[in-house]
Amino acid sequence: MPVGESSTLSARQRRVKNRHSPEEWEHQKALIERLYLDEDKTVEETMRYLKDEKNFVAGERKFKMQLKDWGFDKNIKSSVMQLMLAKSTKRKLEEDKHTKFRYKGRDILPERFSHYAKRSQVKNGKRVSPSACELLTPSCKPI
Repeated sequence: MPVGESSTLSARQRRVKNRHSPEEWEHQKALIERLYLDEDKTVEETMRYLKDEKNFVAGERKFKMQLKDWGFDKNIKSSVMQLMLAKSTKRKLEEDKHTKFRYKGRDILPERFSHYAKRSQVKNGKRVSPSACELLTPSCKPI
């Protein structure tokens, strides 16, 4: 090896090594959908599985961009979660029925509702004030 050369790959060589054609991504699409969306794995867990089991290595940024391009989004808008939680609570209280929801073709797990309710201070399907907040009714004074 000539003087001044390193035995490690240059940054450019590493980038080229990890590039995949659109066809290679499409070949992995069904597996990524199953792992990431159906089995609710994290991005890191999904990437690790692809690397270990399929020898498919991609950078996190590219992986997330590909998920976005495919529309593989797990997030549900707060307004949608509020609506689903309110409907579920109403059906439980008024009709004693449990409710299952599907959003963008995917079943919503009950744990998502309890996590959302705890995180956004919702109780019995209705948003509640933070404990540090007091509610007062102003008295009307004649002018």
